[in-house]
Amino acid sequence: GPRAVVTEKYGLPATKIAGMPREIEMFAHVVRPKRADPADPLVVFLHGRHSDCYAAETPVDTNRYDWPCRSRGRAASSASDGRVSEPIPSHLGYDYAQRLLASQGYVTVSIAANGINAQDHRLEDGGAAARATLVRRHLDRWVEWTTNGRYQADMRNVILVGHSRGGEGVDRASIDIPLSAPYRITGQVLIAPTDFGFQTAPYIPTVTVLPYCDGDVSDLQGQRYTDLGRDLTDDDTALRSSVLVMGANHNFFNTEWTPGIAVAPSFDDWGGDPGATCGRRTEARLSAAEQRRAAKTYLAGAVQLMADGNDDVLPMYDGSRVDVASAGDADIRTHAIGGGRELRKPGVGTTLAPAVGADTRICVGKSSARVATRLCGNGVDSYRTPHWPSHRPAGLPSRRAFEMRWSSAGDRGGLLFKAPLNLSTATSLDLRTVVDQKQGNVRLEVRLHDADGDSVLLTPTGKGFLPALPGGDFGLSKLLAQNLRVPLADVAGVDLGKVRRIDLIGVSGNGRIWVLDVAAVEPGLADVPAKRLARISLGDARVREGDGPGTNTMRVPFRIDGRLSAPARLVVLGRNYTDFTELPNAHVELKAGQTRGVIRFPFRPDRRDDIAEQKIVVSAYIAAGPIMTRDYTARVTLVDDDPAPRVSVTRVESPVAEGDVAGWTATLSRPVDYWAAVRVRLVAGAVDAPRLTVGDVPQWWLTRHLGKVPPLATPLHKTRPYLSTYLRPGRTEAFFHIPVKRDGRAEGREAVSLRVAVRHISDPVVRTVFVRDPG
Repeated sequence: GPRAVVTEKYGLPATKIAGMPREIEMFAHVVRPKRADPADPLVVFLHGRHSDCYAAETPVDTNRYDWPCRSRGRAASSASDGRVSEPIPSHLGYDYAQRLLASQGYVTVSIAANGINAQDHRLEDGGAAARATLVRRHLDRWVEWTTNGRYQADMRNVILVGHSRGGEGVDRASIDIPLSAPYRITGQVLIAPTDFGFQTAPYIPTVTVLPYCDGDVSDLQGQRYTDLGRDLTDDDTALRSSVLVMGANHNFFNTEWTPGIAVAPSFDDWGGDPGATCGRRTEARLSAAEQRRAAKTYLAGAVQLMADGNDDVLPMYDGSRVDVASAGDADIRTHAIGGGRELRKPGVGTTLAPAVGADTRICVGKSSARVATRLCGNGVDSYRTPHWPSHRPAGLPSRRAFEMRWSSAGDRGGLLFKAPLNLSTATSLDLRTVVDQKQGNVRLEVRLHDADGDSVLLTPTGKGFLPALPGGDFGLSKLLAQNLRVPLADVAGVDLGKVRRIDLIGVSGNGRIWVLDVAAVEPGLADVPAKRLARISLGDARVREGDGPGTNTMRVPFRIDGRLSAPARLVVLGRNYTDFTELPNAHVELKAGQTRGVIRFPFRPDRRDDIAEQKIVVSAYIAAGPIMTRDYTARVTLVDDDPAPRVSVTRVESPVAEGDVAGWTATLSRPVDYWAAVRVRLVAGAVDAPRLTVGDVPQWWLTRHLGKVPPLATPLHKTRPYLSTYLRPGRTEAFFHIPVKRDGRAEGREAVSLRVAVRHISDPVVRTVFVRDPG
């Protein structure tokens, strides 16, 4: 760009964020045009979840979850090794992109989030809400600064850029920020993002960059940001584009995560064979510099498209096949929805057209490594199916797809539209199409049929060729959509205003494809309405178990912010993290205008002791309707109210003769509903008798319980063999035994003592067995 740039940094007092014991840093790296202009849009970067601290004198990271870092003032008290550590400057890793954007007239700020990285393991949502809060607090300061003249920037034109968990964080910020805020989010770029919550921001133009060789977010779950936005509401015209960068990994988008140039330890996250697909020795793999070159090109184009409305760069994102000189030789493929396109969805307003030669069906968009024939991803690991979640946990919402398999050129099948598709003003017909890697590359033609029975055969761009994505380990052989574009210029012989059917015709000799949707592509982009969807948030709850009879109910409260304009449906999944069992799914029907409610999970109480407070996490997912989740997880604490059993520890027999077995039994007075930890140790015991030694027990027992056998004269209780065990739920007795050798020596009475306790139930008790000479 033509404008000179300057770099700055700022540091503010640390801030408290809910769910995190320690305060979060508030500092950032700013790159902006040297000559200020209040019309310059603001671009905010948020890095992802890297290690938080590093020790400069060692080649490895310090322990995670130690925050703040071990500065010279903290080192002596907080680190046993006394090492000094420093925050990893992950927020500096996008300076290369910030400089490009600043030269083009954008004010850029990259914020630090190491304090969240160090503590997000405490939160069920992985820290997404915390990262959104951090973004909002920086934006609040920028409102102050642009008001008092410290900075110049257009706070009504803000683009958010997030990498990895930073991508999920900025998307959550876009969901949370209302139209009444003193700043406006006009677009977001998500780089290799996570999406654990199946969330996407309605009415926010979104470009999602997916690196094919991502060894971290290797299932490319960021594809959901494109897919999920399709079905929320009919008037969301925001463009959602997926940008697949072949040969790119996860870490090299950030220079501070890149070996050789990062100040802290870093690595290539792709861990496969160096000579195999995505390996660093393969020609298709991008170097770190090549990857950043492509990244800043597509980032800058996205910012121009969303902040400035520059339609000249639209072909970079809308599924067109274009080469961009500044991206180098990178192989980049895109597909898109939204932008004002009229869609047809398999199984929704469509039925199967009569097939000739081909096998066609409408399948359920889920995957399973096991055979499940109704699923699109039948027999495929979910890491390979970014569009289709796993069938487990059961109940996750899914979208259907059109599947066609053929074995001879000319075989065909297709879709019938219940309502005509108007292509009269469209520039092309786009089909988001997945190619089965096992069947290989395909070539297709498309035939359009109108309401009068006329038809025309059309050849898509690139002669209808769609390659299968490269195969290999670590979740490659992706089933990921590519764009099959059918140009509509100069089409004659059919009424494009009344298209009632499309057929796909196999030109290649065989193949299998899935079509996710069919879209009429209009020139340019439609305006995005200034709207936000209603948002639903779950609340935590505490429930007393009760005794029955019958069932009790866990009630999870929820609230809805904003106006719910039409009925909607949720699927709520629950998991007990105390005993790792799943709750039956709850299906919640929401009414238009509803503002709050309760989700009910039945359970059966009993009179058996359980963990005092069981941790149950429930998560909500949108199944249908104009609503998006906000706080999609909640914790339910199930409080047990049953008394603990009594514990008795008895000797099986005492005394026992050499050559027999010394035995003990720990008994619960009644069963419990958890794995009861029985802690057992050999102790000296307060008895007046010699103690058994290592030489008094068989070699096999010593090897099993000790590994290395100590000198024979060592008192047995000083060897500390591992004897502890667990009682399964429902079991009430645990047995312990120590065999005693017959050594043929007259030794008189000897003793062996066990200390036994059942964790959370009983205090330790000691029971001694005496051993006598035989005869």
